[in-house]
Amino acid sequence: MNMKKLVLWLVRLLIFVIIAVSSFNYLTITRYSPGDEPANFYPVVLEVPESKPQRFEVVKWSKLKELQATNPKRTLSLPVGERRFTLEQEKNFTPSVKFKVIADSGGQRIEVTHSTDDYIIWGEYRVVGNAIIPVRVRSVNGMPMLFAIVIGVNGTLLLSWLYTRVQRRKYFNNRVSGSL
Repeated sequence: MNMKKLVLWLVRLLIFVIIAVSSFNYLTITRYSPGDEPANFYPVVLEVPESKPQRFEVVKWSKLKELQATNPKRTLSLPVGERRFTLEQEKNFTPSVKFKVIADSGGQRIEVTHSTDDYIIWGEYRVVGNAIIPVRVRSVNGMPMLFAIVIGVNGTLLLSWLYTRVQRRKYFNNRVSGSL
């Protein structure tokens, strides 16, 4: 295989992988309508009450309901800005949480990224008063990239095969038309 064909093949592979990953990302986001109940793994960041210095914790949606039942006056709003904190180490991996709080009309919009050794869970929700309105969530592991690589390699092989067939046909047609 000459260098030009190799570069062309790698460019096609890259394009197919980007398309596959983008499609997978779009299709795996769960969007919520107002009033929808999110999945139990939905991440919510809370400020630890009366902590000096200020600390935060991430809780899952099911645990949030329990916390709200035991302490209904606990505030759900967070300071505006971007922050990051780590959780207790699990099996040679330190999970982390990154969140960004943006003030918007009537409340806050909060984006949370919870990274564990197996998954990255990304969620977005709004806080209005003392209520959380889920917007969307996505859970990702290593499978999307494997899926993208498989789709990319197969798509590239298919395109290479089609390109070769078209080139052979052009060559054959040129030889036949030139000999008449």
